[in-house]
Amino acid sequence: MFRSPLLPQVLFQSGPRATTPEGSGVTYPAPLPEGYELKCILAIGLSDAIADGLRRQVSNMSNISLRTVDTVDTVAAACNHLPWHAILCDTRTLAHEDTVRWIEAIVPSFAVIQPPIILIGETPSVEFAELQVRLAPQHVLFAPSLETICETISTAVLTPPRRRGGPPQTILAIGAHPDDVEIAIGGLLWRHRQQRDHIILLIMTDGEGGGPRAKRLQEAEMAAAHLGADIHFGHLRDTMVGERSDAISIIEAIITRYQPTIVYTHSLADRHQDHRTVHQATMVASRSVPSVYGYQAPSSDLQFHPQTFVDVTDQMERKIELVSLHKTQAAIRPYMRPDHLRSTATYWGRFAGFRSVEPLEVYREVV
Repeated sequence: MFRSPLLPQVLFQSGPRATTPEGSGVTYPAPLPEGYELKCILAIGLSDAIADGLRRQVSNMSNISLRTVDTVDTVAAACNHLPWHAILCDTRTLAHEDTVRWIEAIVPSFAVIQPPIILIGETPSVEFAELQVRLAPQHVLFAPSLETICETISTAVLTPPRRRGGPPQTILAIGAHPDDVEIAIGGLLWRHRQQRDHIILLIMTDGEGGGPRAKRLQEAEMAAAHLGADIHFGHLRDTMVGERSDAISIIEAIITRYQPTIVYTHSLADRHQDHRTVHQATMVASRSVPSVYGYQAPSSDLQFHPQTFVDVTDQMERKIELVSLHKTQAAIRPYMRPDHLRSTATYWGRFAGFRSVEPLEVYREVV
């Protein structure tokens, strides 16, 4: 199982612990008894005394884990991993400008789904009110005791996260080969992951034309697991997808099963015959899907004309992680190098005013 090196270490958990099989020394929560759910708390800005006291208090609370972070970089990394059930932010040990920087690191990660937030201050003030407006906490505490903090945590972890915007969507990303969708729209798919959308990857061939079949399938499955996506394979012959009717049937079966609201597929403006066939099959099979878009592949030609641009500035490093999991290809394909991925995103960014962009052709869009 792939584990991101940025995955936060659980610093406290009541109950047993387990160590990764790789022997890395990093500990993760051991499986809880059936019917129990581990509640993960991200604590920001705690003094050593408060953190130690809180760990002692939390040790009496069932299935609670606590992760403390003390720099803006670790906050940003932590927010992008694990389904946090509550965020605890203590402003008493921080200068106001430092607290603002921490909040600016937190808010983008929870732009759509925000877990309950507990904001702690010493006394009410204009500056604290500004923080409340920026962070929109569910719980505000002034100079609380440890017991009060623990009681608030117990309440917060039972509160469902707030979703900002519309309901979750079901996303189907179709690629002719393993790695196609990650190269083209890995950043966009990571945005969908952050929005808690249901992501399905459909890979039409096993990619045996570019490397050992078993290895390429394994790499695709690892990337899907890292993304939190379901994955299916059409098992058509690489470079010879050929008859469009077979591809149509495979795509129709997945659409019937999952009822996606958005489909991403290859553009017709592509020099690769498999990519063109998959595009044509998708356009037939997805006739009932509300929104259908086409993405750019390294083999796309000058007839690729995007009409919409997705800002993936905050997701660019995640995209690079996804692409790098396809090791058999990343080692031999220049267009999979991080510098190439970044420069492509930068080129398209100039059309939309963002630093990094993934372009899309719009075939049908319901908003």
